[in-house]
Amino acid sequence: MIFRINIAVRQPTTEIRRAYHQNNLSPASNSVFQGVTIPVHDPIQSIAIPAESLERLLAAAACGDPDANAAMGYLYENGIAVKQDIEKAVSYYESAAEQRHPIACCNLGSVLYRKRAFAEAVDAWHVALSIGCHYAFIGLGLASEHGNGMSRDLSRAYDYFCSAAEAGLIDGLLLKARCLRDGTGVKRNVLLARETFEKAAQQGSGIAYFELATGIGDG
Repeated sequence: MIFRINIAVRQPTTEIRRAYHQNNLSPASNSVFQGVTIPVHDPIQSIAIPAESLERLLAAAACGDPDANAAMGYLYENGIAVKQDIEKAVSYYESAAEQRHPIACCNLGSVLYRKRAFAEAVDAWHVALSIGCHYAFIGLGLASEHGNGMSRDLSRAYDYFCSAAEAGLIDGLLLKARCLRDGTGVKRNVLLARETFEKAAQQGSGIAYFELATGIGDG
């Protein structure tokens, strides 16, 4: 029997929420607020632990299994099947990250970012990126845009968002489009912003539909 947990890559939602506060959308209306669930067949892969119970998963984590530690970190971070405990989440993520688990590294960065441990968050995202977790582009872009854990550089932030968009991430498309719409880190280009929002809309983004419906400031 396989105990499968599809864990999500978590993003620093406060900063993304701030980027879209004017849209007045429900936090549940789009993945940009919630992180994006990694599907079973994604190259990064979801967690798949041979187990029949939470106790078995805990035992696997105690034995140092990186997938189990990443899964337990996610459960504790979000209060799923256990009482929410961010410090325990960090500990489990760190155990998995020491074995270069890509999702754990990325989620660790996001938890640390929300704890305002910005430099440590940036380090975790760099590791995640080096082992193929493209969601780290978004965290690094936000850190660069706001000067948290690294020098503030809007052009570099835009480049990170572009990399995330090229990887096919909805959040990357949204943040790239927002930069193009507002001229943040790049010359303002409403036409390209619209095209980028359209790509996000094609993936089901409610925020993108909203931007397109309101004309994204090109009136």
